[in-house]
Amino acid sequence: MVYGNIEFQNNKYFFTFDNYVLKLLKTETNIIPIDDVIDLFDMSKKDDIPEILVGKSINQQYNFICFYINGISERTIDTYEFNVYAYIELSNDKFEFDRLSVMADELNWFYNVRKAYDYSIAFETGETKVNLKTFEQLNTNFNFMYNNNEIDVHFNISRNISNMSRFPITLDSTLSFDFETTDSFTFLLDIYGIIKNFIMFITYRQNINIYNMAIKKKSKNGKYRKIGNFHVKSSLDTFLEDKETMQKRIINFDSLKSGCSKLMYNLGVERIYLQHIPYNTRDMHTITPSRFILVTAAFEWEFSNIYSDVKLLKSHDYKEVNETMNNFIDSLINSYTGKKKKYIKYYKKIIQNSGMNLSEKLIHAFKEHSDNIDIFIKNLYVINGITDVVYNDIAKRIQIQRNNYAHGNIDKELEPLVILDLMCLEWLLYSMILRDCGVDTLNIKRSINKLFNRHFAI
Repeated sequence: MVYGNIEFQNNKYFFTFDNYVLKLLKTETNIIPIDDVIDLFDMSKKDDIPEILVGKSINQQYNFICFYINGISERTIDTYEFNVYAYIELSNDKFEFDRLSVMADELNWFYNVRKAYDYSIAFETGETKVNLKTFEQLNTNFNFMYNNNEIDVHFNISRNISNMSRFPITLDSTLSFDFETTDSFTFLLDIYGIIKNFIMFITYRQNINIYNMAIKKKSKNGKYRKIGNFHVKSSLDTFLEDKETMQKRIINFDSLKSGCSKLMYNLGVERIYLQHIPYNTRDMHTITPSRFILVTAAFEWEFSNIYSDVKLLKSHDYKEVNETMNNFIDSLINSYTGKKKKYIKYYKKIIQNSGMNLSEKLIHAFKEHSDNIDIFIKNLYVINGITDVVYNDIAKRIQIQRNNYAHGNIDKELEPLVILDLMCLEWLLYSMILRDCGVDTLNIKRSINKLFNRHFAI
């Protein structure tokens, strides 16, 4: 529970803040104008909901708190209750920053904390020596562009020393974004969104655990000092991932490093579709109509981005028929006027926009990425009693099932093989995205192998 004082609409309030609910209680009681009473009960009038409220706390390390409001849940003459979606704890009321540093459970295994130390043990005596590497040795950096801003990204490993503890040394992998000094909260939210989506991508789940976000400002001596903490409301999940899952089902930095810059850029411009990512590892093994449709939608999104010119690969016969149809429709357009001409132009547009169907796209992509995913696909079907894997059959089954769901035929029984097909499609998606980001075949295999727990020695 946080409490303190705040000003709102030229009035002074005492506030309490807990679980992203901000409550205000007026501290000065004066004669209440009749117009205020009338407005309170006038349903046609809506309160002016502030975007930001800045309060001064009296029981916290940081003196100032910026609350970011997304709604009002209750109001009386002397009280307000606001819903908060994010807040910033600040050491002073000046909000300027140029670095956001993030710690997350998942990052400790992506940029593995094991990089930070060497050790030796003398078993006879029990003497143990642990050597922590310098920050310079551990630092890895790259950059990418976001909204005409150059963002410098750094991975490093911080350490904390505790006396009188069973865990005298605590290591945390840290992901930092550096940029031009700004006071824009919108920019801060955007950077947070890129980081969150990045961690979701490398884990293939949404229930990630970002446990620390430090806002920093570069001092005159060139070093960064912490000026506050950033908190964003996230949905609660009663299903907790175990540490073994976090450690094993994640892409490693060493496999992804050649594609990190392009991946961050693509996430920043929203080039990569993420709505299909399961909420947790339990949901990953559950196939519902909505999940099936979202995964196929993700594929079609990536396909259109990566293979925008794929229509040029159509067969000679297809091109010849398409050209004949267009010439015929052009002659009809020239023969009619008015509404009839308008209708014919409409049908020409349909033909021009027609391209490959889902099955054809899948066949093309599976063949393009066979070097990356063949080893996993063949093994999956072999252990399920199928030795002859045909991409055309996989593509056809996925299209039929997608069309059933899309047209409302959700009562159609799910063919068992389609479950395997969908797993293959998820691997294909990662292969497409990673190759587009510049990751080579070996590291694409390593990434898929680890993320989807395939147990191959690659």
